[in-house]
Amino acid sequence: MSAVISSLRDEHKTISRILFQLLPLAQRPCDSDEKKRLVVNQIKEKLMQLEALIGGPHHLVEELMMQKLADIPLSVDSQKLVANMLADHDLLEVFSELLMLRIEEYLVQDDKKAVLIRAVNQYVKHYIQHISREQSQLFKLCEDQLSSDDWSELSQVYPVQQDLIT
Repeated sequence: MSAVISSLRDEHKTISRILFQLLPLAQRPCDSDEKKRLVVNQIKEKLMQLEALIGGPHHLVEELMMQKLADIPLSVDSQKLVANMLADHDLLEVFSELLMLRIEEYLVQDDKKAVLIRAVNQYVKHYIQHISREQSQLFKLCEDQLSSDDWSELSQVYPVQQDLIT
């Protein structure tokens, strides 16, 4: 296994731990505006932690890997996988923006709690499914198809990008 994929897998573990903290936060009872603001701030903090991981080198290196795969001849199924995974990165950004809107709605309307919980649940579910597909399908395809030169290039890009956010 490449060092790049090993690092991505480690980050997936961290991302998953954060994701699994979101739903219990959203479900926490809030019997006052102060408690509601506290819960909302905790959810936003978790989302900022995710953004720090995802918005930095993580998605960048995954997208570079997928772009390299898109440039080589692959089976139709593999081409679809790469295209779907690239599109899924964009969809995850939309889910994140939608979740932020649901959080803001909940701040001003108490009756939006169920909507917030559904949005958090959808976000977590979709993200966990995405990670699962990357780990079980995309990373294997990368290991099978990318050349040693590709891995060399990716391993040079990834640590440089990691240094920028630490």
